[in-house]
Amino acid sequence: MESIADMWKDFSISEEEEVVGVEDGGGSVSHCLLGQLITHKPFNHVTFHKTMSNLWKIERGLSIREVDTDIFLFFFGHDAKRDQVLHAKFWVQIYGIPLSGMCEEEVGFLLGNKIGTTLEVEKDIDGNCWGKFLHVRISIDITKPIRRVPRSN
Repeated sequence: MESIADMWKDFSISEEEEVVGVEDGGGSVSHCLLGQLITHKPFNHVTFHKTMSNLWKIERGLSIREVDTDIFLFFFGHDAKRDQVLHAKFWVQIYGIPLSGMCEEEVGFLLGNKIGTTLEVEKDIDGNCWGKFLHVRISIDITKPIRRVPRSN
């Protein structure tokens, strides 16, 4: 039996219709990232640009253009800077860990791996991870939403 997609592929409203081919732009598009600022408050575009440049440690070569409401195209001078942003590593603070869990570096690795890939768990000179929170350095796929660490019993 013929699928609906196959039946519609030859359907035409008029003989004058034609397919318009759009070639892959390649080139400068490969230096770009698309991002969204999630806020309901007005913000200063110049400050936003400075903040992102400082956050990503990019002194020159970052251009930001608003393409829709709160949606931005970030143009990097070259792929290396874009890749640096795509593969950024973050320090996260994990709260609510029982004191017994704070002593174990493995707990930090286990919980960090629930968010992304754990690279390091901060310890004091004695090798303990005690404090108000666990401080864990992770690498995450920023093309996916950030996951919250599940609550423990």
